Amino acid sequence: MYIPSSFAMGTTAQMVQFVRNNSFGILFSYIGQPMATHLPFIIEESPGRLPILRGHFAKANPHWRRLWETEVLVVFSGPHSYISPTWYQRAPAVPTWNYAAVHIRGRCTMLTDTSELHILLTQMMHFYEPDAAVDDFPDSGFYAKMAQAVVGFNIEITQMDGALKMSQNRSVEDVQGVMQQLRRSPRQVDHEVAELMDRELHHR
Repeated sequence: MYIPSSFAMGTTAQMVQFVRNNSFGILFSYIGQPMATHLPFIIEESPGRLPILRGHFAKANPHWRRLWETEVLVVFSGPHSYISPTWYQRAPAVPTWNYAAVHIRGRCTMLTDTSELHILLTQMMHFYEPDAAVDDFPDSGFYAKMAQAVVGFNIEITQMDGALKMSQNRSVEDVQGVMQQLRRSPRQVDHEVAELMDRELHHR
């Protein structure tokens, strides 16, 4: 991913938190043909090395069969908005787009052990349903049947790149003008971009 230095996420911790906040990603691979699957993920930090991404495919999805020890790309997207040049205090200017995204590359390994899959599914349920009594699920026949319909995987991360393009290259007056316009929008995502811009502005 091309990222000008002024728009780069600064730390691995920042990118990990971004993935946790925007955990529904797209897994891309290319083996003979390009393939992509939209999936929920969890990310585990590992002391002394890059984190690990974890998730599962529906067993009926043929994509997973091509991913044994395969290099993959996973893309996580955050809020994004069109930015009109008419919102700036200074001219001339051109239209642009503010956005946030993290790209992760790594090697995918499929889980073949039933106990490993159970641990993964329990971890995912705890992450996405922190208030649910998920520890009771493995004892149900329904859970066991559903677990047989999925295939778990780990992605050992080799590279993480994060972009947070929030008008950092514009003046304070321009940023404030853009935020004002975004907050007038009926779209919730525009308000989310305005909040990210405000946060970045305070970090200057």
